[in-house]
Amino acid sequence: MDTDFTDLAFNRIYDRTYRKTAAYLTARCGRLSEVEDLLQETYLAVYRVLSIKGVSFFENEEAYVLSVAKSKLTDWYRSAAARTVSLNDEDDAWLQSVPDSGPLPQETAEYRETSAAVQELVAGKSEALRQAFYLHCCFGVPFPEIARLQNRNESSVRCGVFRLTRELRGKLERSAR
Repeated sequence: MDTDFTDLAFNRIYDRTYRKTAAYLTARCGRLSEVEDLLQETYLAVYRVLSIKGVSFFENEEAYVLSVAKSKLTDWYRSAAARTVSLNDEDDAWLQSVPDSGPLPQETAEYRETSAAVQELVAGKSEALRQAFYLHCCFGVPFPEIARLQNRNESSVRCGVFRLTRELRGKLERSAR
């Protein structure tokens, strides 16, 4: 298959599936620091299949990419013997609420600066709070669904995210002065 065609097809698949795949891995991953590695492994596997089998192989791009992400996540935890994470597909209806496209973080310098400030502050918070914050603020997952995913009380998830948002707003307003 032509490399330029493969690259164009891959970029189209990536743009259409990135947000849902990132949301899926963020919700399922035991540690947020591993999400980027798993995204990279997922899309590398998709690229390899695309270059060998072609675009016609992909009947449903989103379903295929999410199945690769699930497989990579399972393999990751199996091989790393990391903490157990539930990989049940019992109710991933929340994933349908994640938009298929949107601006990527690297699109503007201003966004990158703000993003870096947010990441710096959020990095000091608990894993559960960071996960809840990213799921709600970046992917729009509702609080009841986050509470279910984390096996936590909805009000504690909501209060934690609101407190962190208020803290971020204060920090960003101070730095804008």
